[in-house]
Amino acid sequence: ETYRFAPAVTGVAISPDGKHLAAACRSEVVFFSNVDSLETLSVRLPTESDLLTHVEFSPDGKLLAASGGSPGEYGEIRFYNATNGKLLSTRRVGTDTLFRGGFAPDSASIALGGSDGAAYLIPVDAAAPVRSIPLHSDWVTDVAFTPDGKTIVTGGRDKSTKVASVETGKLLRTLDESAKQISAVAGTAEFAFSSGRARTLTGFEFKIALQGVEVSGAGNSSRPNTRRNQYAKGMEAQPGVVLDMATSFDRKRLAVAGAFGEVRVYDTTTRQRVALISGVAAPVYAVALNLDGTQVVIGTKSGQVQIYNVADGKLIQELTPVPVQEPVAAN
Repeated sequence: ETYRFAPAVTGVAISPDGKHLAAACRSEVVFFSNVDSLETLSVRLPTESDLLTHVEFSPDGKLLAASGGSPGEYGEIRFYNATNGKLLSTRRVGTDTLFRGGFAPDSASIALGGSDGAAYLIPVDAAAPVRSIPLHSDWVTDVAFTPDGKTIVTGGRDKSTKVASVETGKLLRTLDESAKQISAVAGTAEFAFSSGRARTLTGFEFKIALQGVEVSGAGNSSRPNTRRNQYAKGMEAQPGVVLDMATSFDRKRLAVAGAFGEVRVYDTTTRQRVALISGVAAPVYAVALNLDGTQVVIGTKSGQVQIYNVADGKLIQELTPVPVQEPVAAN
C-alpha cells in the first residue's frame, strides 16, 4: 500500500544490540533489519489492528512485539522474530484496543494497558493464560516493569500513577493523583517515573513509597498515602504535554518527548537532565533509547522516524518508513 499522506508513527523501538529498528505506522509494523541502512533494508508487516499503539524489542533481543487492536472489538498482540521479522504468534485480548506497556525483564511476558482500567500480563507462550490486573477507573495508558520483574508501574486516564505486585496482582500504592491524565510511566530499581498532560515529570522513590506495604496486602485501602512529600521527587517542568517516555535497556537514562520540539534525556539516579535534543518535528508520539542511552529514536505525527546522537544532539538518520504518493503538481 502506498499512502496518500504519511501516517503518524505511533511507536518506535530499537533492539538491545542496536542493529534492528521497528516503527508502528497505522496498522502495520515496519521492521528494519539494519539500523545503518534504513533506506534499503525494511520489511512491512501487516496486522489486523486498526491502529498499533506500541512496538518493543524484548530485553533478550529475540522478540519484537506489536500491540494495538480495534476499538470496541478486540485488543491484539503479535510477536515476531527480532532477527528477520517472521511472525511467531498472534493473540487477541479483551474487547478493546491495548495501549502501551513493556516486556518483563525475563522476556517471557509483556504488560500492556487496557481501556477497562486493567493492566494485562500477556505471556509469550500462547498456551499460557493472560492475567488481568484491575487497578484504574479509566484507561491504563502505560505500564512498566521494574528491573526485578516483581512490580509494575501503571499510569492512567484517571490521572493516577500506581504500583502493583506482579505475583499477587494486588495494588501496593497509589503513588500520585495528578491534575491531568498520565500518558507515560517508567521504572528503575530505585524510582517510578510518570508524566503526562500536566507537563510535570516526577520520580517516586520506591524505598520510601512502599515502606510498610505488604506484597500480599491491601495496598492503599489499609495504608493511606501520607508520605508523598518524602517519596515524590519533583523534576524540571516540561515545555509541553508529555506523550511518551522510555528508559535505556540498562535503565540508566530516561528520554521524555511529546507535544514540543525537544527530547529531554535524564540520568535516572540523579534525576538531572544530561541531554537536550532540540529542533525535532513536534509532536513526538513515540520515543526509544538504545542499550546505553547514547542514541534516541523518535516517531512523529508527521510520519517521520528520526535517530539522534544523545551526546551532541545531532540527527543521524531520518526517513518516512512507508511509501507516500508524490504530490500532484498544480496546473
